[in-house]
Amino acid sequence: MTETTRYERQTALKEIGDQGQQQLLQAKVLVIGAGGLGCPVLQYLTAAGVGEIGIADDDVVALNNLHRQILYTEKHVGKLKAEAATDVLQRMNSTVKINQHIVRLDNKNILPIIRLYDVVVDATDNIPARYIVNDACYLLRKPLIYGSILKFEGQLAVFNYNTSITYRDLFPQQPKENEIADCNEAGVIGVLPGIIGSLQAAEAIKIITGIGQVAAGKLITYNMLHNSLYEFNISANLLAASFLPADEKALENADYGEVCDVFSVREIDIASFDEIRNLPGTIVVDVREEYELNETPALESIQMPFSVFDENMALPNSETIVVVCKSGHRSKAAAALLSRKYKNVISLQGGLNNWLTLNKMDHA
Repeated sequence: MTETTRYERQTALKEIGDQGQQQLLQAKVLVIGAGGLGCPVLQYLTAAGVGEIGIADDDVVALNNLHRQILYTEKHVGKLKAEAATDVLQRMNSTVKINQHIVRLDNKNILPIIRLYDVVVDATDNIPARYIVNDACYLLRKPLIYGSILKFEGQLAVFNYNTSITYRDLFPQQPKENEIADCNEAGVIGVLPGIIGSLQAAEAIKIITGIGQVAAGKLITYNMLHNSLYEFNISANLLAASFLPADEKALENADYGEVCDVFSVREIDIASFDEIRNLPGTIVVDVREEYELNETPALESIQMPFSVFDENMALPNSETIVVVCKSGHRSKAAAALLSRKYKNVISLQGGLNNWLTLNKMDHA
């Protein structure tokens, strides 16, 4: 009775009905990226009653995410997005199964994860990942719902659904890193990912239930400033076939470049950390929040909580900067940002939790 009541406004639609709701309850959708686009996708699919939802994201919530990533609040800053999103979504609808894939998807690990799902939503924000996701969905014949945003404009398309059209028919070859801007550089208005992400969720519901006209083989563009909405047909591109992987082995061996620039930093293990942390030329930057500082023995470090982190903050002259946090996720993001200004910046692999565990074992 409870489930009937929950979805009664949805099942009242003749196009959905009880059969459509059952299809949603049995569906499995993977959302890659739990940021600006991923948040509304996850919310609406959870509310609609999609039976199983995967969240693939290894990033953490930052303060500058909150204007557009509406699943999160200030209390989530510094926490893994997949974990924070799961907590919020389960409170919204406890009957939906949420799977967390706290990994950076690349061409080496993506295929086993995508195999678990019926539909894939691309809510990523970097170009290499977009091509990897497209190529994996092409090989596994999984419908792919693409969305992208920049400044005041967004795009939407559905690939590999009742058509051979893929993302490479639109953009055959991966552009070089310096040939395209992203939201970190160009900015984005906060409501735009909500609009495009909602459209992605709508496409997922149409694909699962078989209703309406799916945006397959089409590119829909929306400009918020001009209130313009255009739809373009995507034709098969003869160049696309030459760039698509021939098989799974070809995908795994292909060179897509760095998947997520924010994490392209060097890491050190615990032994190396213990060797260099007290050297005269080394400074340690701790990006944990104040409430976390009593969880490990005190370290001589500079405190820069991730919730208010500023890569432009002046640091003392040093040969090496080691960034640490609780588990190693926030420190990687902070180290990448500091690397724009300082030369030798590294992150402690596994974080201070790992460091404390190994030190306890050594003294047992």
